[in-house]
Amino acid sequence: NFTNPAGIITEAITRVAGYERAVGICDNPSAMERDIAAHFGVPLNRIFFEYYGLNHLGWMSGVYLEGRNHVPELIQEIKQQGISWHWLPFHPDLIEALNVIPNEYLLFYYYTQRAVENLLKAGQSRAQQIQPFVDELYVSLKQIRDEGSDPARTMQAFEHYQDRRHSTYMTLETGEAHQEEEIEEEKDFMEIAAEGYSGVMLRLIEALTQKKEAARIILNVPNRGALPSMDNDDVVEVTCYVCDGMIRPFAMGPIPDHALGLMKRVKAYERLTIQAVVERSYSLAVKALALHPLIPSYETAKSILDDYIVQHGKHFPELR
Repeated sequence: NFTNPAGIITEAITRVAGYERAVGICDNPSAMERDIAAHFGVPLNRIFFEYYGLNHLGWMSGVYLEGRNHVPELIQEIKQQGISWHWLPFHPDLIEALNVIPNEYLLFYYYTQRAVENLLKAGQSRAQQIQPFVDELYVSLKQIRDEGSDPARTMQAFEHYQDRRHSTYMTLETGEAHQEEEIEEEKDFMEIAAEGYSGVMLRLIEALTQKKEAARIILNVPNRGALPSMDNDDVVEVTCYVCDGMIRPFAMGPIPDHALGLMKRVKAYERLTIQAVVERSYSLAVKALALHPLIPSYETAKSILDDYIVQHGKHFPELR
């Protein structure tokens, strides 16, 4: 499943629709892995990354190289030497207090007011920001097709689109533009590691077809006891063993209360949202939104849902 939001869609597919072998893919944790592996100057498969959470709500608790967890060392380097990764928009003191490395989407939970103020100031959503890039890409591809379908021009148009997309990523929410060196670093990683969903997907397919060499990939899959405080059928985002047609999440053991509390609330929202769709229930949909940690009140939840129905009603099930 490539559809966003990957976690809740995969949960609906596996638990409600019955497609038990469905897998949710997100490229964000893979970007964390690549940067950390590059920092240590070793291939990705030399490191065991211990990662847990939900989609867009995860934490890196372990970076095991030569039998030792380097997360405490990395946190001190971030604090003392100012390691700067584009996916780490957090104050070093916060990272030190958490004692894990957070996924960049936790910006919305740890800096809620700032993110909301920046989005309101920008006056547009991420989808609205990149829509002109998408429109330009399709116009360019149509023109290239009409003029002979030159593969080099096709790739050039796609890379131009990718450059614009990546150079503006999270700029609305953080209120900050990427530095030129960060953009260049991201381009290098795209060339080296088949950046994005396609890279994760190809790694997954390759590992599933291998009979001897397993891969370790962070995926959205049913929990199966990997996180003991979550239900077995909860879809979680976690480091997985992948080989010979099989995917199994690694056991992570107990996780910190600060992470578990957020996960539990967001998972309750996801389950209620799915139930609201299945039952076509307006009250359950409002309840789901009201329980989400980013929604400050029942009134706000109801207002958001009503606006969604007005703006996007044709894409919604009819709620009763």
